[in-house]
Order: sequence, then C-alpha cells, then structure tokens
Amino acid sequence: MSLGVKLKTVCDYFAKQIDFVLEITEKLYDSMREEYKQIQEQLNREDNRKKYLEYISIINQHNKSADGTCVYLSDDLQEFHDLQTRLNLSVPKSTHLLNMTIVI
Repeated sequence: MSLGVKLKTVCDYFAKQIDFVLEITEKLYDSMREEYKQIQEQLNREDNRKKYLEYISIINQHNKSADGTCVYLSDDLQEFHDLQTRLNLSVPKSTHLLNMTIVI
C-alpha cells in the first residue's frame, strides 16, 4: 500500500470521527437551547413573574451583603432558585462545546 493511500485512509477515518463529534455537539447544543427556552417560558409566565422578581431582589440584596450572610428562601422561592440554577447550566455555550470537541 502506498503512502498516499495510507494517508487518505487515515484522513477519511479522522474526518468521520470529527463529523461524529460535531453531530454530538450539535445535538447537545440543541438540547441545551430547548431546555433554556422551556425554563425561560416558565419564568416568564404571568403567575410566576412577581415571585421571580422577588427572588431576584433577594438574591441581589444577598450578593451585596457581607460574606457569611445567609438567606432563607421559602419553598416557592427555592423553586425559583432551582430553576435559575438549571437556567444557568442550560445556557447554550457554543464556545465551551467547541472546546470539548477539540479535546475529543
């Protein structure tokens, strides 16, 4: 087998692997974007808007307070904290996904 044929075989193999990784990255990105949209819709519902704004206000006050200060959240507001955490994790981070692809 000539060197050119071997190089083409190696090139084809890695092209397939890169396509596979990019496909996974695209599906993960789409999944993250869809979850982000669902959480945003839930937070923007009229019945949740006031409670969410109250939650944001409490968190902003907490961020401005001294280190070691604790905040107790009611069950309703804890739900918004959980949603906010999920929202932050689901923000489509294309740069991060691209870096993951390069590492693989």
